[in-house]
Amino acid sequence: MTTDIHAMREKICELGRLLYDSKLTDAAGCGDGILAAIAYALANHLPLEEGLRLGTAAVGAVILTPAAADCRKEDIERLLQTVELIPYP
Repeated sequence: MTTDIHAMREKICELGRLLYDSKLTDAAGCGDGILAAIAYALANHLPLEEGLRLGTAAVGAVILTPAAADCRKEDIERLLQTVELIPYP
């Protein structure tokens, strides 16, 4: 089970690098960011979709920050406005 979680985290980080800047190599904290956003949404009785949107913005904010596993609230709020979920058929 642990391997599956780590594999999912790595895929999320890879997606973040593709979405925001393919030249970046350090995506430390991306998996933590998206999982924290989903947990926040669920704990606050928000739809899972809102957690995914927030998590995607958090991934972008983490990647934009030079420090590992860090981000700025302002970046998350700015990026959240651009995140659109596309339903999988």
